[in-house]
Amino acid sequence: MDNWRKISPKTLLWTIGGAGLLLVFWPDNWSLEWFTQLPSVIHSISHAFIIASILGFTVDRITKERLVKETAKDLIEYLIGWKLPREAQRHIRAVILNEVIRYNFEMRCNLVPLPASSIPRMRIDIELSYLLRNFSNYPKPYSPYIGHEDHESPIFHSLSVHRGQNTEYFYSSDDRGKKLVVHEGKGYTFIRGDEVMVTSSPLEEEQEPFRVIAKYSLILPDDYLFIEPLSSPTIHLTLHVNTPTGYETRIACSKVPRETKGEYFDIPEMFVHGEYIGIQWAPKNQIIIRASSSNDQI
Repeated sequence: MDNWRKISPKTLLWTIGGAGLLLVFWPDNWSLEWFTQLPSVIHSISHAFIIASILGFTVDRITKERLVKETAKDLIEYLIGWKLPREAQRHIRAVILNEVIRYNFEMRCNLVPLPASSIPRMRIDIELSYLLRNFSNYPKPYSPYIGHEDHESPIFHSLSVHRGQNTEYFYSSDDRGKKLVVHEGKGYTFIRGDEVMVTSSPLEEEQEPFRVIAKYSLILPDDYLFIEPLSSPTIHLTLHVNTPTGYETRIACSKVPRETKGEYFDIPEMFVHGEYIGIQWAPKNQIIIRASSSNDQI
């Protein structure tokens, strides 16, 4: 009995299907004297084996996957945080069931002091780049989004999505691509890319995932703590900071208990919605006294 349990379902289905194909060719004149209908019965069994094999590879698998997924949705609020309010349970469910994951998230920041004025200012030029992977069994839509509050004076330069050597679309503030449309809300400015269908790629050997690239700038004080909350699940985050002469920088991250000196940060862990990456800068030997709002999202 234990040996039967070691047989994989696929092996069993291939065996049943193969047996059905062989039995199809059972000769009509091979019968028993006392059972003349044997060829007809054998042919019926062969057809049943073939149909069972096809159903096992297709309908049964899809049905089981959907059943497991629907069951998981119903059980999540009881398995995780079942004593929490419904709002908290919905948040947990949204994080766990988010099947399009960003990974190899790279953020390059170049700090540029602006000419002296009554209030010293710093321009931070940012380039974001990340890949997308869909861990479900079906294509999922994804639309890149970047937004910042108006007091940070956001200037959006470009937004593009690529796959392998192909460019799905390229929007730019100049004439290099299609016109980049900037949306304005109440004290908030953002850009949103076209929706792309991210194909199913649950395996690591996905050859050509989507890559999102965005470039923009912000105008901020010259002593500041800049926080970027992450708007969706992200795996493996890398941050590069180019610090100008006469300034020092520190890196802040929700995964690290205290700020870290330096210009490079690499953490191969998973970040969920609400976690953040941040940079603080100031002229050397000065205390940083201002902090950014936490409503921005990338």
